[in-house]
Amino acid sequence: MKLIRTQDAVGHVLCHDMTQIIPGQYKDARFRKGHVVREEDIPVLLSMGKENLYVWEMVPGMVHENDAAERLCALCGNRHMIRSQVKEGKIELSAAADGLFRVDTARLNQINLLEDIMVATRHGSRAVRKGDKLCGTRVIPLVIEEEKLRRAEEIAGERPLLELLPYGAVLAVVLGVIALQHHMSAMVLVVVAAASVLFASGISLGWFAAGGALVGGALIWIITQTDYMKARIEIWQNPFLEPRKGGFQPIQSMTSIGSGGLLGKGLGNSSQKHLFLPEEHNDYIFSIACEELGMVGACVIMALFALLIIRGFWLALHARDRFGTLLVVGITSLTAFQTFFNIGVVTNFLPPTGISLPFFSYGGTALAIQLAEMGMVLSVSRQIAAPRAE
Repeated sequence: MKLIRTQDAVGHVLCHDMTQIIPGQYKDARFRKGHVVREEDIPVLLSMGKENLYVWEMVPGMVHENDAAERLCALCGNRHMIRSQVKEGKIELSAAADGLFRVDTARLNQINLLEDIMVATRHGSRAVRKGDKLCGTRVIPLVIEEEKLRRAEEIAGERPLLELLPYGAVLAVVLGVIALQHHMSAMVLVVVAAASVLFASGISLGWFAAGGALVGGALIWIITQTDYMKARIEIWQNPFLEPRKGGFQPIQSMTSIGSGGLLGKGLGNSSQKHLFLPEEHNDYIFSIACEELGMVGACVIMALFALLIIRGFWLALHARDRFGTLLVVGITSLTAFQTFFNIGVVTNFLPPTGISLPFFSYGGTALAIQLAEMGMVLSVSRQIAAPRAE
């Protein structure tokens, strides 16, 4: 820095805050450190008694704090983020929309090990709301070596350190891929599981309601515009309209459930599974369970699912961190809705959807995935501290 006459300071950068005091009216920094002096500032500075000023002198290889903060901010990535004005070497980034905030902690930690610069963020892999502060960049000295900034840029590379993924964009991509497969039931499962995670993460209820209305409207439109889906709705309302065609399966399913009675025919003694009930080993296996084990056995199966789901949500409430909570909520919700949809279809409470019963329906791949999900839940459970003995 160098000392110059105030009249000669136009175009120079102040090295210190300039405080103005008007007794009983005003006491604050009239000009902040880093302010570029303008022609109209000269009379004000002279009235404050500032006949000489310390200004920043350009030195090769050095960068002013505000310019350095701009370069640090560029490394963070401003996609779906709102940045503040640079002030005293500081810039803040805020969320422009509700979404999932992600941080590359490995590269961020390397940058923060460099002297005189800092990038402070909130924890990554967290749900954030619009307006939440995400990050702040800070350059500590008035001027900083160019080499430090180059080193930070080399560490950051081409990918941004931070990323904000809006919920709608992520869900739209997933649903778009599933839609190409014409698998409506899978789309419904993904939507309800995603909605559960978003609700648990604290998304604004306004967005939640708007999203639910949008998805519900889209679902109704798709059903009304698709011939085979309209036919399913009609058969669901009255299976006996086509007892030998579309209504055959729900009629046989209800026959299986009803013939089981209170205690059932005995394990392995079902008659409906012998070429009467289609898909008896897959989507409609619960009907066979009702026939063989009766109402008592069916209630036991549903009670076991209820205990599993309740225990899952209990673990989510007591998980060690937020990631564990949302992971368990997603897996438990998926299991709960899948069970509800399957039993609802089997009992003709819901239209046919083609959703299997977890852990019961035939299919090695599905079973392997479901067991892997339970393994993740158990992993979260193991991290919960055990209660101390009295």
